[in-house]
Amino acid sequence: MNKNQYVGTAVFCGNSILLAKRIETYKGEPVAFGGYWSIFCGCVEEGEDFIEAAHRELHEETKIIPQGIQKIRFFRSFSGDDYDFSFHTLELDELISPQLCFEHTEFGWFKVNTLDSFDGKIDDQILFLINMYNQERVI
Repeated sequence: MNKNQYVGTAVFCGNSILLAKRIETYKGEPVAFGGYWSIFCGCVEEGEDFIEAAHRELHEETKIIPQGIQKIRFFRSFSGDDYDFSFHTLELDELISPQLCFEHTEFGWFKVNTLDSFDGKIDDQILFLINMYNQERVI
């Protein structure tokens, strides 16, 4: 059985992370993790590697294109029974306002150290990786 391949990119600026709230339905059907605050994620398309997919998905969902020394970097991966997920990061020098695609209803910059008590819904595995990366990085 072939596993589905997914990527996600967490965008950081100092002690803050950019999250967007996912739409709940699309064309009348429920969306996976609808209503959750999330990093920018999507499927790896045929012929892409994980880093190419991370760049494409981030651009499609936010119009962000890393500039200069900014690079999307692989951090960790995890797997489920029928999927592999590759978690990437991007460090920015300043807070920006992304141009969200239809997949998200709103965005916000949030202090990473407050996410454990965040009122909105965040996937536990994504939150775990955000916190792990934040502990390992040098700001």
